[in-house]
Amino acid sequence: MSDPRWAPVLHAFEDLREHQRTTGEDRSAGMERLAAMIEERAGLLGHLDVSESAAQFLEASAPDLLDAGEVLLHHLRELVFKCRHRQGPVLVVAGSDTHQRVHRQLAGLEHRVLRTDAQGVQTQLDEGPVAAVIVEVADSPALDLLARLRVDPRCEPMPIVAIAGSEHAGECRALGAAAVVRVPLGANAVGGCMATLLGQDNPVVRAFTGDVLPDHRAFARSATKVISAARGENGTYCLLLAAPLNLENARKIHGPVFARQVQEASAAALRDVLGDMARVHALDQDLLAWISRAERGALQARLERVTSGDGRPVPTPDGGTWFNRLCIAGVEVDGEVPLPRAIQGARRMLGLAHRAGGGAPVITPLEDRGRDKPSALVFEPDASVAETLTRELERAGFDVTRPEEIMDALARVRSQPFDLILTAVDGPGAVKVVSGFRKLSGRTTVLAITPDAGSARAALQHGADDIVSKPVDGSIFAARLRARLRAP
Repeated sequence: MSDPRWAPVLHAFEDLREHQRTTGEDRSAGMERLAAMIEERAGLLGHLDVSESAAQFLEASAPDLLDAGEVLLHHLRELVFKCRHRQGPVLVVAGSDTHQRVHRQLAGLEHRVLRTDAQGVQTQLDEGPVAAVIVEVADSPALDLLARLRVDPRCEPMPIVAIAGSEHAGECRALGAAAVVRVPLGANAVGGCMATLLGQDNPVVRAFTGDVLPDHRAFARSATKVISAARGENGTYCLLLAAPLNLENARKIHGPVFARQVQEASAAALRDVLGDMARVHALDQDLLAWISRAERGALQARLERVTSGDGRPVPTPDGGTWFNRLCIAGVEVDGEVPLPRAIQGARRMLGLAHRAGGGAPVITPLEDRGRDKPSALVFEPDASVAETLTRELERAGFDVTRPEEIMDALARVRSQPFDLILTAVDGPGAVKVVSGFRKLSGRTTVLAITPDAGSARAALQHGADDIVSKPVDGSIFAARLRARLRAP
């Protein structure tokens, strides 16, 4: 076992399977039993740092899988686990209605839950340690409070949760909130973390247990969403429960091809995080099924970044092929198969686990490209514009990263340094993305890709260093890039 902290999970999982075989206990009761067993045996979630995984899990799952109340419950339960070994109260800066709902959901917390204001937070920090801060963000003063907490050294290890609408969610994340819980809040105040994630209201569980969604593609999206949403240590805890659900039902109803895709995505994520293929094999044989030879070929043909010009796989430094590394690297592949997005999530999860100290680093296409190259991040939904910028940047010697979603882009900037950031600013509220990149990246050059003068002015006001105008002319961009690189 690559990380001994996972031993209680595996032991509890095996005991549960044996218990179900001998007693015939239904699966939903088993999930609650497993959650209790893990908590009782090791307090696993109490000593793992899950703030980043919680944040990414919430962003990934909130829109599609869980209603606002369930998301709030899930994160606040995680907060319970995370705060057990922290001293001081949990501070809630919110209106009375929000405070009452939050207070109900934190009823099991072994800390005082205090409603206060921005000044009260500072007073509490002056008086002693604070376990966590929950801030309802509806206006600029609340954002200012998040910004102050982010740079306050007393708050460095402390989870900060923002409760915000969609208009403020991105900025809250950029300001360092461990998680953003969307409003309106639900009133769900019962059950634990796993009961929420794997309860009967979850479409994935309904599909796996027989109450099948009418559209198998919707089922595929939901199933892989759970897999891709699992990140970091606590996310894998969720994944360990989600993966062995009744795949036989999926196979019977949706066919073997679809079942293998889900199995493969599950197996990839489990193998990566546990770092022990044999151990995962012992958990569930079905999880190790490989997709068919024909599907492998179809996917390989699309992997332009990791194949040679004649289409043959390029060997990795350890003698394998990049396609076999797909499970780890999360290379994005266009097409109808849901597998790549799930694997992309597995890669993010693996990276977070390694940064937390678990397991040895793996080689991925992004990591294997010249480490001494300057790096650039390009966030541009227009594929033709993104290709033009990428081509010229690579000619100039940059290692280019192209996230497809803004939250992915912000997460990457938060987790690794870039020498240059280019971001699209061409829609309502998009200009706030510039300030998010600016706050996260420090002195890194941020270029805004804008379609008009109004967007350009707004981007400059929010921290952009320069403008790239649409339509983008590759030769002009290359000339300006060379001039910028020559500048002292």
